Amino acid sequence: MLWFNRTEAVKTVSDASFVGYRRKLDVEKIIIRIMIWMAKYVIPSFFQKYILEITVTFGLTNHSGVVGHDRLVNIFGRARELFGLNRIPGFAKDAGKKYLLKTGDATFHHFKSFGFGDIIRTVIDVAEVNGASFIIRGRFLNKKTKEVYSEAFQKIAYTDIAGRPVRLPLWLKILIELSCPQNLPETKKNKKEVEKGFPVFEREIVVTSDMTNAEQNVSHDEYAKALTQSIELFLLENSSDKKNSSFSIREGYYKYSRDFFFGDKILIKLYVAEVKKEDGVAVFTAEFCDESGRVHTLGRQKVYQA
Repeated sequence: MLWFNRTEAVKTVSDASFVGYRRKLDVEKIIIRIMIWMAKYVIPSFFQKYILEITVTFGLTNHSGVVGHDRLVNIFGRARELFGLNRIPGFAKDAGKKYLLKTGDATFHHFKSFGFGDIIRTVIDVAEVNGASFIIRGRFLNKKTKEVYSEAFQKIAYTDIAGRPVRLPLWLKILIELSCPQNLPETKKNKKEVEKGFPVFEREIVVTSDMTNAEQNVSHDEYAKALTQSIELFLLENSSDKKNSSFSIREGYYKYSRDFFFGDKILIKLYVAEVKKEDGVAVFTAEFCDESGRVHTLGRQKVYQA
């Protein structure tokens, strides 16, 4: 007969391991805070954010004369990648080869529209840093008036090449936290569930090379563009006055689960989740499915009659 209780012994070892792990995390946090505190005074202020300025040309506008939602999604993606290239050492060489930065979901809020000749000042910083992920924030300002026209948040997970989430390396976590502005308002939480509503429209598209990127998957702005196009096609089919059936997008939300690649067929299922005729508001949702019916991406857009 054993002179000790095996269950208690295992529990004691487990508790000791957990305590050791917690101490390691506490030490890591202390190191990060000290290095960030030192860096705030030593490293120039440009470390805290990345700025991209773009002048609106006719090619960026739609038939309503404004920069569309999908264009801002594209600009946000470009600015986010430039942020990585300028702030993360070895980003161009290592990203996609040694580790992956996978987008989980993205939220967009539009308050005003940019027009021809406006200068879009896109400011990128980090809203939140967690163990294996962080949230990138983008603000789109009119350079002349300094007014925020749009705001975007994107949750990014750090994974190994197989796509399994892993903890952010200490050096990367420090660099990312350096881009967290102080006194940042609370991050707007993305909706965890997208209510579908009732089905109204379906269409099928095939992924062509111009829809993909160097990672060989479909770019995020293509989902925004495809959803906007689907809404327009649905409205055109059901409008008696086609020339005056335009709308503006005030909110967009996308949840990415699986990628599409060159040659894949995408079935877009469009739903109406909410309609307020008196306010001229409608909420559309969409499922981006493969040929087997499996959902790869969910989308949601809140639109106002223009």
